[in-house]
Amino acid sequence: MTDFTKLFEDMMKQGQDMAQKFSPGSTADMFDPANLDKIMPGMSKTFLDAMFGNSVNKEGLDARTRFLVVIAALTAQGATQVAQIKVAVQSALASGATQQDIIETIMTTGMYGGVPASTAAVQAAQEVFASKEDAE
Repeated sequence: MTDFTKLFEDMMKQGQDMAQKFSPGSTADMFDPANLDKIMPGMSKTFLDAMFGNSVNKEGLDARTRFLVVIAALTAQGATQVAQIKVAVQSALASGATQQDIIETIMTTGMYGGVPASTAAVQAAQEVFASKEDAE
């Protein structure tokens, strides 16, 4: 096994572990290199390089900040992104964001996306918060 092959396998394993941690049970197949590469050869490496900052900005944003940015972008898109907001909220919490961080991100972005967008995003976040509290 070459150094590059070992590095790539380690990176794929890291991606799978991170995906499971952020969204347990729902992303295992998504990060399976065989499944991704059936769709587009080389997709898994390209995706992970971009997602984890290995190709654009190696010293870039941490996972917490990245997920807050995702929440902001989804909020600004409007009330049609509820399912994606819930996954992003779960991921942000798993990466160290607080409930206050998440609500502040939504409310700040809501000024650009409008009241319906921020209301839907806050409701989605509150559902995630409540399900986490119920699980504890």
